[in-house]
Amino acid sequence: MFRSSLVASKATDRTKEIVRLIIIKAKEYNEARNKLAHDFPSYDSNPKSPTYGQASLFDAKSQFQSDEVKEAARAHALTLDDITWIAHNFDKLARITYWCWSDIVGTKEPSLSRYPELLAQLPNRLNPKDRPPQTSTTPPQP
Repeated sequence: MFRSSLVASKATDRTKEIVRLIIIKAKEYNEARNKLAHDFPSYDSNPKSPTYGQASLFDAKSQFQSDEVKEAARAHALTLDDITWIAHNFDKLARITYWCWSDIVGTKEPSLSRYPELLAQLPNRLNPKDRPPQTSTTPPQP
């Protein structure tokens, strides 16, 4: 809905471009949001599992399935480390969005040149299994 309203907006083309980039990034993060909202929290009590003794989130549909299906779901489960990584990236996107909005509303000619670069530093999708090792959790600075 917000994206559609940009067409009629009196904002500059540059401002619209930046807002569209933010919307695209937010849509890319939707899958991670859905997993956090709908997956099933569980404690892994299988001593043979690589996540033994850890709490995790896994696809709730697998809980009443065969052991093989449950193990496959656990292989894609989100660990607490994964959830922390996702949360940090959500936080980074929220900060960038806040700064951008502050620039747009706070000045007549906002300086928007830094936002494409800041957005490009964020991962495209929040799939922890694809993240590079040693990912920094330091939030970006304005």
